[in-house]
Amino acid sequence: AAVVGAAPPRSFNLAPLSARHFCSGHVYWLQQRATPGECASVHTTFTEGGYDGKIWRFREAALWLMDPPEYFSGRFLTFTPPQPPATLPPARNASAPTLKNDKYNAGWLVPDALRMSPRLRAHLELVRRHVLATRDAMALAAALKRTLVLPRYPCLCDRSEGPNIIETCTYEGSDLTLPFVCPLSHIFDLYRFRELGARAGRLAAARQPPPRLDIQLREHAFLTNPLRPPAAPDTAA
Repeated sequence: AAVVGAAPPRSFNLAPLSARHFCSGHVYWLQQRATPGECASVHTTFTEGGYDGKIWRFREAALWLMDPPEYFSGRFLTFTPPQPPATLPPARNASAPTLKNDKYNAGWLVPDALRMSPRLRAHLELVRRHVLATRDAMALAAALKRTLVLPRYPCLCDRSEGPNIIETCTYEGSDLTLPFVCPLSHIFDLYRFRELGARAGRLAAARQPPPRLDIQLREHAFLTNPLRPPAAPDTAA
């Protein structure tokens, strides 16, 4: 700390902070798979879904401390998601053209990108299966009047707004290994997911009929979260 009235220092040292200790959201949630590792701090950068997405990321890492005790009570349902192929598909199809052909010459049209990347095709098929499995689990949870604990979804491609990720399905310089557990926001719109339960609560408060699908959701770390109160009943199916 500077001393008031003291002369300015003649020199100072400037050095970058280690990414392994001062972790971005990508390093922590994806490359380190939401485990403490060597991180001294974590920031929710590289996070989709705005405020809701940041809270959900912290919950997925069991780092969110603001949930009331009733958040952990109830009857729960979870499921095993579809799994990726045993062998990682290749990143490139050697016989497919690689010339960038979108209107800005910065990326590829969707059909050409899919022909070029067997890994991207396999990832999108896996995500399609995740969506269908989640749909069925949500219907079952609603019928059984249980809260749905979402699983750890395996993925084969990282998410990016830039087209260059299509070439390998990972960021350049990233230590991400494939397949990986992708955050929920890589697959679903978190705001709409949260609205499923919030809308039901608003309708009940207004004494209106409940929505056709009234369901509460929990993050994949919920059942193993060390922050769960010791008295929380274990009623998961």
